[in-house]
Amino acid sequence: SGRGRGGLVDNLIYTDITMTNVDYPIYLTSYYPKVPTNDVAQPMAKDSPIYRNIVIRNLTAHSAKTAGMIVGLPEAPIENVTLENVRVTAPTGLTFRNTRGIKLQNTTVTPTKGGPPFILETNAMVEGLPEH
Repeated sequence: SGRGRGGLVDNLIYTDITMTNVDYPIYLTSYYPKVPTNDVAQPMAKDSPIYRNIVIRNLTAHSAKTAGMIVGLPEAPIENVTLENVRVTAPTGLTFRNTRGIKLQNTTVTPTKGGPPFILETNAMVEGLPEH
């Protein structure tokens, strides 16, 4: 959802998912229809999108166009998302921007075109990243 059309998305669990040839196996964003390259914080409103307390568990994705993204608003980061037992193979890694409390547990992203498996952009707070 996007500014002016959002609301609360809270306490979701996605489990036991297998995907092949999808665009984005992981796609949580507070922007719609397009994620901008840069954005500045705006005042919170009653219809600002708020994403929090989401678990994605036992997800496997092959031949995706990209691993995906978790991108919140500067004024409302996406919070408390756990990726547990996630395996994604895609040309590019998983992007994080404006996030808090993201936890990676036994999560592997394999970028087939090289590059980093996890792309940390502005205000990305992610725990459990693999050691270099």
